Amino acid sequence: MRIAIENTGGGPAEHCDAKLRVSNEMVIPGTSVPSFEPKILVWDTEQRYEDIGANNFALLNVVFSHDPAIRDGRDVRITKSAFIATPHNINTTNILHPRVEDGFGVGRFRFEVVVRAKRGHSASAVFRLDVEANWDTISMELVT
Repeated sequence: MRIAIENTGGGPAEHCDAKLRVSNEMVIPGTSVPSFEPKILVWDTEQRYEDIGANNFALLNVVFSHDPAIRDGRDVRITKSAFIATPHNINTTNILHPRVEDGFGVGRFRFEVVVRAKRGHSASAVFRLDVEANWDTISMELVT
């Protein structure tokens, strides 16, 4: 799942990076949830940093899932249904072996995405993620 980050400012937003932080406010005890420290996200260009021109946008990878049957039989497929799009996880050689600490089990989660430009300007938004047992039915919705 990706989100479009729009630069509505009068000039370019240079060297933008993005992080995701999972909130513990909706987590049901016993639910499999990623660790709570901020996670670095990757742009759709597979880069950690992105320049966004004035009145333009860039796509940011946020969360992904894939058929657990193709995860080489690792136990992670039993408890994790979606993963944060970190540099390690989104790398084409690692996408079948995402880090367990970046995975969501079945449930409803809330997280914040913060995008920060080199010159200190930032924007943030909160999203709700619904993860189902079926890997291809996850959904994400903007909360604020």
